[in-house]
Amino acid sequence: MAQPHSMTKITILLAFAAIMLVAISASAQEFPRLGLSAAPDRYESIIETEAGSPFTLYIIATGSDDLEQLPFDLKTVDWVVYSACCGDSPVLITETVYPGNTTAEGNPYFGMRTTAAADCIDGATVLLATLTFDWIPATRASFPLAAGAIVPAVDCEGAEHVLAGLNVQVLVKGGSLVPNDDPTWGRLKSYFR
Repeated sequence: MAQPHSMTKITILLAFAAIMLVAISASAQEFPRLGLSAAPDRYESIIETEAGSPFTLYIIATGSDDLEQLPFDLKTVDWVVYSACCGDSPVLITETVYPGNTTAEGNPYFGMRTTAAADCIDGATVLLATLTFDWIPATRASFPLAAGAIVPAVDCEGAEHVLAGLNVQVLVKGGSLVPNDDPTWGRLKSYFR
């Protein structure tokens, strides 16, 4: 016969295992996405551009992967554009154009609210804004930009939906993936400290 304290340990271990299974299944859940894309009608994660030349990216809402459409009709979403890594971006938004089926208020860097102008917006991918970027100083290094929802999106029935963010890697033609003006190993490592 097992000792009472052994049964307590087994009960605790089983409870812990059950909690871990729930946590693992919740973390594996995939969410619809909102963020930057190199294409207006689907998620494209890379744009290639010349240093110093303006380029266009799009704010989109789409399904949890490239084969799924946005699983709800969008009424309102708050979103923001941000640098995805490693300090400030070498580009600024110089023009923002919103589709006619939405109203928009705010600033892309501090927070935008996009609302369906009439009924809710549906579709596989919903275009929320077209952004033109221009360079502060031109750089040879590639860099990521991102956008994401600030709070859950709201559908026509008032239900809230968590959205994952999307980023775009801006590849500079003739550039490098990391800044490397001085090709020494020590200098390269200093960019990541």
